[in-house]
Amino acid sequence: MTSHSLASYVLALLNLMGRQEDVIDSPPLGTAGPVGSETSTFDVPAHKLLQAIIEHSLSPEKITHEFLCELAKCGVSAVKDFGEPFFE
Repeated sequence: MTSHSLASYVLALLNLMGRQEDVIDSPPLGTAGPVGSETSTFDVPAHKLLQAIIEHSLSPEKITHEFLCELAKCGVSAVKDFGEPFFE
């Protein structure tokens, strides 16, 4: 059985979001842009920014873990169901 890292699962999910971009009206995670401005030429779909951060990080597993912890704080039930040991 092949073992996959947590980052590989999250990257696969973000990749899927990228493929769905043409089908849906708005990015699934919203838009990321400079803090303090409502619109900017630097606005990008948030899933693309997260994917780039994970792919180019020195520690993709740590970044992925932090991302999932933040999602759990937002009340995303699929992430909260990982259980307490994951978030310690």
